Formats: sequence, C-alpha cells, structure tokens
Amino acid sequence: MEKQQAHNWGKAIVENLSKDLQKDFPGVQEFYVRNLWNMRILYLAYKDDKKWLTKNTVCIILVVEENVIIEYIDEALKGAKYEIIDDEEPFYGEIPGIQGVWSTGKTLYECRENLKETLDEWLILSFKRSLPIPEINGIDLNIKASA
Repeated sequence: MEKQQAHNWGKAIVENLSKDLQKDFPGVQEFYVRNLWNMRILYLAYKDDKKWLTKNTVCIILVVEENVIIEYIDEALKGAKYEIIDDEEPFYGEIPGIQGVWSTGKTLYECRENLKETLDEWLILSFKRSLPIPEINGIDLNIKASA
C-alpha cells in the first residue's frame, strides 16, 4: 500500500498482482482482481486496529469472498443521479441515500469515476468509524461485531 502511494502506481498494479498470485496459487479465487480491491478497502479501514481485525476475520473473509463491497459499489452507482451544472467541471453526480457522496467531472465518465472513488473513500471511513452504511438493493455491508 505504502509503495503504491509513494511510487504513484495505478490500478494496473492490482491487476498484475492478481495475475501473479493466481499463477502461484492456481484455483484460489480470493486472488481475483475484484477480491483484491475488496481486501484493499478493508485493509485501509482497519489497518490500525489489529484487535478488531483479529476478532472479525471471519466477517471480513465473507465480505471479500462474496464480492459484496464491489457489488455494493456497482449497485450504488446504478442509482446515481447526474446533472449538468454551470461550473468548470460541468458534470455533477451523487448517490441518493448516501449523504456526502458526490463528485464532479469534465465529462460524465470522469464524474462517474470520481463518484466511485468518493464512495470507496466513504466506505473506508464508515468501516473505520463503525458508522452505519445504508443498505442498497438488499446488500448490507454493516459488519456485526462478534462477542
């Protein structure tokens, strides 16, 4: 993670890592690209809370294996609302029901990509602070703490 940020590596690093891991561990589905992105989101949310990670490993594995985070993001983006505004970046997008998740862009595509990144960051913060995450189309990301 730190090297990725320090060297400004992009999304291709995750795709290459996935290919390398699948080559080294054939048949292990957890190393698909989507799962690695899920792992990244959870790592960023909980990297400073080792006790929580240890207690909730089973929940995290279930979320990662089921691609629930990516499905949640995809479903949320399907419900996104876009409009054109009078601004340097004229495309504005938001996800109804998720307060504070909005973006702008010079193109609709850029706006959507920015919205996706904003939602990723919002999820990381929500996981980290144990904030409630709205259910979307039956997808519930709220992790119940184990006893």
